[in-house]
Amino acid sequence: MAVKIINEKNFSWIVIDRKDKGNALNYETLNDLSNAISEQGNRDDIYAIAITGEGEKFFSGGTDLNEVLDSTDDINKSWKLMYDGLGNVIKSVLNCKLPVIAAVNGYALGAGFELIEVSDLAYAVKNAKLGLPAVKWGMIPPYSSTMGQFLSSSKLVSYLALTGEMITAEDAYKFGLINGVVDDINSLKQKVEEIANKLSSNDRRALIEIKQLLARNKQSYMVDLALSIMSAIIPRKEVKESVEKFSKK
Repeated sequence: MAVKIINEKNFSWIVIDRKDKGNALNYETLNDLSNAISEQGNRDDIYAIAITGEGEKFFSGGTDLNEVLDSTDDINKSWKLMYDGLGNVIKSVLNCKLPVIAAVNGYALGAGFELIEVSDLAYAVKNAKLGLPAVKWGMIPPYSSTMGQFLSSSKLVSYLALTGEMITAEDAYKFGLINGVVDDINSLKQKVEEIANKLSSNDRRALIEIKQLLARNKQSYMVDLALSIMSAIIPRKEVKESVEKFSKK
């Protein structure tokens, strides 16, 4: 398993467990993550799910560039990675009946950034960096290019998507991408526990219904369209050359 589950009193942690790979999301990890979100979301004994990355450096470095490189010569592999892989994770978060909290313990790039956007709540350590570098390799950030830009500062998301640059956790908070910034990993865990306890003090049925209503506003056929476009745009020599050049650094 590329993810692990840690059970707490009122919520469960889903930990992306690829620390040696910057918690990058290959197909196996995306599939495990999607299944874990769906399974934990159907539990009746918790009130929230918190997603984080193993270690203290990466929440997620984004889609695994080794698999992206492997997909540059095969549209079927590209489709599987982006549409079935990343697409199902996005849909699992949106379809989850429980609130999903992104606990950003470090760098959150590309698909990692989009996990934050699609989550209901998000908190980050102060040394975290967030960004959308896909354009640098000739790709597109699917959720950020569609519904994501309407959920926070559209100008900020446009800037990040078009430039591929990163911002600090403080800037992410200032522009409404996350709910708060904490000092360190221990403070992040305490904050998630605090929020989960607040959620558990409320009426469960109302909590679930509110979550679903909020999620409906985040769903759109445009996401499917963007994932389809991204799946088709990866099998290009420009993408292969850019990823190969970056991988050699």
